[in-house]
Amino acid sequence: MLADDARMTMPPQPSWYQGRDAIATFLGRFPLAPDRRFRLRPTGANGQPALAGYIWDEETSSFEAESILVLAFNRSAAHELRRRLYALVGEEAAGVAVLTYHALAL
Repeated sequence: MLADDARMTMPPQPSWYQGRDAIATFLGRFPLAPDRRFRLRPTGANGQPALAGYIWDEETSSFEAESILVLAFNRSAAHELRRRLYALVGEEAAGVAVLTYHALAL
């Protein structure tokens, strides 16, 4: 369901993927690789729709929290979410990707 000109970014990593094929290749390697067990569950964050990502941990035999994907529909909302994250968790917020809906390219 991705458009040909879709783009996926993952700050703070410098990684980005342009186009349906590049994004599909990345997702097929991680997190949707056949040898990985990954789940997404709908949730919300600051009034925005979000998905909580969980990855299977063999040591604990359970799904462990791995990511939260917040779908912010404009830059202002994304900036506000980033500001709130820094206020809540400090510098650990630097490891959280905060993207607009278009940057996420869903």
